[in-house]
Amino acid sequence: MTEKYERQHVMGRKSPVTKAISIGWLMIMLLLSQPALAFTTDQQEDICATAAVIFCDNFEARALGSGDLGRAIFKNLGWAFDYPGSNNVVNGAGQFFDGSHGFQQTYYAGTGANACCGGALETSLIGLPGLSANTYIRWYTKQSSNFVLPQYGGKHMYFNHAIHGFDNHDFGTTFQMVDDGGVNPYVLPQNQNGATAAWSNNVWLCFEVHITLNSSPTSSDGAVEAWMNEVKYFGYSNLNIDKTNSVVNDIFVDGFMNMLDTDTHPTQYRWFDNIVASTQRIHCLGGGQTTPPAAPTGLNVQ
Repeated sequence: MTEKYERQHVMGRKSPVTKAISIGWLMIMLLLSQPALAFTTDQQEDICATAAVIFCDNFEARALGSGDLGRAIFKNLGWAFDYPGSNNVVNGAGQFFDGSHGFQQTYYAGTGANACCGGALETSLIGLPGLSANTYIRWYTKQSSNFVLPQYGGKHMYFNHAIHGFDNHDFGTTFQMVDDGGVNPYVLPQNQNGATAAWSNNVWLCFEVHITLNSSPTSSDGAVEAWMNEVKYFGYSNLNIDKTNSVVNDIFVDGFMNMLDTDTHPTQYRWFDNIVASTQRIHCLGGGQTTPPAAPTGLNVQ
């Protein structure tokens, strides 16, 4: 057998076993040279392929503009949106955190109620596998350097239309939970790490919220935790968060601002990227900002 192998080797031919091994190594090298998981996950970040992840969108697989936002992709049933001219997938410098695409809300210059709205995206999670009462949602957001908030703040991110995550209020960061009647039953101040989370313009911020819904409409065994740039600022338990839903089933990226008649702002922008929902802690992407910027005061969870 050794003589036969040596004879084949000298003649420049490989045995079937040697040929199979060579082909196998070639396939491994080709697989390793490809972007991780890109073929099966619509260019989502790698964590999206794990079983714990329910929902993903980093906008990489979506065409520029608003026309492709409603298309279902990997772990994503598509977005409904309002104000078509204010909701766009973009790829300009600074408009995305990771990859080459991000989502942009545009607030056109104006005064009063007519300048309230920078667009809105909403996606239902119903129909995706793995929905849970215990859910983490992580996203990145950035505001343009000229971003001006009205004196009574504005919206940012809703979950189940009952949990309002990291609202802007009084030029700070708040986190609201509202009951189904539109009343704010909780005004909870930040209670971790000095309660000094800051909202800064022109810098990408990584937010993550952990929601544990109450086990029944009348029980108070829900909980919420929240982090900004991996620093924990909220940790509350014994809450009655949602009187209707038993699982986290909706994500609403809300661009509404509470404009009074005297409030005014220039044309300004807010960007989002790398939105993920999971039953396990997600964490910020490597390379994200991990040190909080300068801290404002008067920040509350409502």
